[in-house]
Amino acid sequence: STQSTWGGHSNPRTHRPLKLPAGYAITSALIKALPNTVVPILGARVVDLLMEDGRVVGVKYTSGEVVKELRGPVILATGGFANDHTTNSLLSQYAPHLAHEPTTNGPWAEGDGMKMASKIGASLVDMQEIQVHPTGFVDPKNPGDHTKFLCAEAIRASGALLFNQAGRRFVNELGLRDYVTKSIYEQPNKRAWLVLNPAGHQKATLHVNFYVNKGLMREYPDGTEAAAAMGVPPLTLQAELEQYNAASQTGEDGFGKKRFPSTPFDFTAPLFVGEIVPVLHYTMGGVHINSQTEVLSPSGPVPGLYGAGEVTGGVHGKNRLAGNSLLDCTVFGRIAGAAALEYSRRLDDEPRIDL
Repeated sequence: STQSTWGGHSNPRTHRPLKLPAGYAITSALIKALPNTVVPILGARVVDLLMEDGRVVGVKYTSGEVVKELRGPVILATGGFANDHTTNSLLSQYAPHLAHEPTTNGPWAEGDGMKMASKIGASLVDMQEIQVHPTGFVDPKNPGDHTKFLCAEAIRASGALLFNQAGRRFVNELGLRDYVTKSIYEQPNKRAWLVLNPAGHQKATLHVNFYVNKGLMREYPDGTEAAAAMGVPPLTLQAELEQYNAASQTGEDGFGKKRFPSTPFDFTAPLFVGEIVPVLHYTMGGVHINSQTEVLSPSGPVPGLYGAGEVTGGVHGKNRLAGNSLLDCTVFGRIAGAAALEYSRRLDDEPRIDL
């Protein structure tokens, strides 16, 4: 793996694999490690938590037209609600001002786990805290699509710069996500151009090649053609790059940026360009858990119910730091698995009374 300094970081602290996207690398390794006795149920949808004597004892789910049940302790790992446009939308309830913004989340991100947990009395926390990621790609083939493809933080960490529609930089690209997002929203059309040089491409080859293949980024032979594609004056873009190069030598630019990865930028060399827009990316709110991932109600833990990942709230505060989502999933996922197993063993040890 390599260690990266992403937005808001003061030191290299995020490990990412060199040959695979981080999320895929983790999940594929876990799937390979599963014993043959673990058989995923695919094409199903959990619709309710089963309760008996104040405990969660399983789930009710649908598979096709058939309603079925599974018994045992439950770990909620259903993700967030950044694409919830259902009749009981959590977005509309807690952040109506963001409900119509584009999102990186697929149609499954409807807060199902939170809704089921709340229905049985579990507490929800920080539901109004929703992260708007600064960089979601505008697909030239479908610019109005509500769901955008995320432009990963690794691209700006590798040296990508942001330019407005006039061809000028306007932000420290490595600032915290909420600051970068706010700066983009202050631009006339609330969009920006992301520009990366060959040195940055070498640091994020896997990502950039994927984006180019998807048509989300395009490589131009030099700054003149890149400026033409962006619709900005070439001399303006050239001057901005030269000013940035000069700032990298002094150690700080006019936006307070003090780290300058992949400099210098050569206007006569190839440039990779894509258009980006802020997107709903992560919901910090969710079910309230304790350090053992037990889901909490106002009266204490809900026996038999655990949570990990974006379905939970209160882990990341007001705005999640780049790189901490997979960290959250792996750390609390491991704790939840161990806690649910221990709970199940305790139940097996309880004396039973036949009536």
